[in-house]
Amino acid sequence: NTVQLSYAVDLTLNRRDITNSIQINSWAINTAQNSLMKYKMGSSPWLLRREKTVQLIAPNTIFREDCSQVTAPIQYVYCCFHAQEPFGLRHLIGPYGYALIEDPFHLVLSLLKPLVKIYNDQGEQGWYKNQAQLYELLDLLKDLQATDEPGYWVFPSKHTPKISSDFVKSV
Repeated sequence: NTVQLSYAVDLTLNRRDITNSIQINSWAINTAQNSLMKYKMGSSPWLLRREKTVQLIAPNTIFREDCSQVTAPIQYVYCCFHAQEPFGLRHLIGPYGYALIEDPFHLVLSLLKPLVKIYNDQGEQGWYKNQAQLYELLDLLKDLQATDEPGYWVFPSKHTPKISSDFVKSV
């Protein structure tokens, strides 16, 4: 079971365009929080971004965004990583190469923010801390519950907004 962080980003953009097709070559987890943004992955139709929803994107998925109707700045927090099975990520993926995860308490964002900060502030020296954050993120994803919609998941009710990455630090 190996996971390797490729890169992590936290940025705000004022873009008002439709992006060209981008092929994501590794796993990606994306938490852009703007619900007016549209996206298209693989051969899916254009869909409206749902609020408080995380996208888990499988390797080799074609990805596009339509930000032309967005008036506010868009904050992106995401990371890309390589993961070998049996992390169970592949079973989460729907028919178009991605999974949507309802995240009303920003559990994923609470793990991604420190990961990105360590990645940007400490570089190679923060490698072990980032690996711990990434493993904690993957551990969080293993508890997802399926919905009636293929590729759409929710966190079980046992997860609360008080989940903290302090657990990994204490171990």
